[in-house]
Amino acid sequence: MVGATAAPVVLGFNGGPSRTSGSTSSRDDSKINCLRCGKLGHRIANCPHGADYKKPPDAMAPFVCYASAGVVTEDQTEQTHQALAAEVPTTQEAIMQGKCVLDSGATRSLGSARAIEQVMRLSADAVSHVDVTDCPKFGFGNSSEETCVSTVHFKVKAQGQDGTLKVHALSGGEGPILFSIDALRKLKAVIDYEADLVVFRALDPSRIIQLEQTSSGHQVFPLTQDFYTNSTHVRQEVPSLMSYVQNADVPTASSE
Repeated sequence: MVGATAAPVVLGFNGGPSRTSGSTSSRDDSKINCLRCGKLGHRIANCPHGADYKKPPDAMAPFVCYASAGVVTEDQTEQTHQALAAEVPTTQEAIMQGKCVLDSGATRSLGSARAIEQVMRLSADAVSHVDVTDCPKFGFGNSSEETCVSTVHFKVKAQGQDGTLKVHALSGGEGPILFSIDALRKLKAVIDYEADLVVFRALDPSRIIQLEQTSSGHQVFPLTQDFYTNSTHVRQEVPSLMSYVQNADVPTASSE
């Protein structure tokens, strides 16, 4: 679990068991922007600069939540077995496919260097720029703290429209990129958790995106493709739930 009070996330548009990969020593880093110094051609693990390179004063960020494991019931164990049998990817495998996790508990979008660098590898033009001066500190649920090494401005697309997703980079861990509640609010997202569907009403209220569920239950979708690659157009616009509240019958004194 996590926490930060830094500048808000920028997201704008014009118009089961974890299976990790092996050694990364032979990876091609030519497409990688270093998350510490911002230069192209090497990953943060091979950066010649020290951990204090251009380190700004501490700045706390809002609380962010991400759970990779928890109390597992018998029903959940059975669901995990069924998911694995159906070759549903683990969250770690989703990371290697360049996917992010929709996390409404995360107040800021952030991710591990491993997850961010993998998106760079899969898409040569994924990054607009790396801001090595934007380094908020996050407080985790176990009372630990970690200062981000930089903030990555990803280039994203939605129905061909160009956009930007701002993701804070953590140097340690192997966690996924978390698509935060702030980003979801900006997109006016309506999420069906049962069917793994989402509508970004700010972009297209008539198009429903099919999310993918990992074996651990996380909802993911790719950052290396257009947001609407796996989507369906529907005849009616998906409304805000507030519209139902506003149109609800208001009880009167005589009906009570």
